[in-house]
Amino acid sequence: MAMVYGGAQGRQWFLLGEGPGYAARQLALLFTVGTALTTVKVLSVPGDQRPLFITLAVLQATAAAAGWWPVWLRLHPWTPLVLCLPAFVVLSASIV
Repeated sequence: MAMVYGGAQGRQWFLLGEGPGYAARQLALLFTVGTALTTVKVLSVPGDQRPLFITLAVLQATAAAAGWWPVWLRLHPWTPLVLCLPAFVVLSASIV
């Protein structure tokens, strides 16, 4: 089972499993990778496109932070699908 360790107390955050908490953490991991890739991309795009990519990086970082938020366990199991909305925005903006 894949785990990410963090915190001074050695808390464990499992990434593989079922349920809204796992789904939100998996989306957060994807958004974190997307944030890193978008940040690297900002360095290679023309100056007039940089604001778009910086906005996308901030949106992805915000969605990643929201995915790690533990409230997903108390909500409806399909609630993490809300995090797919920023994913669609990032996909549609990156096609342009």
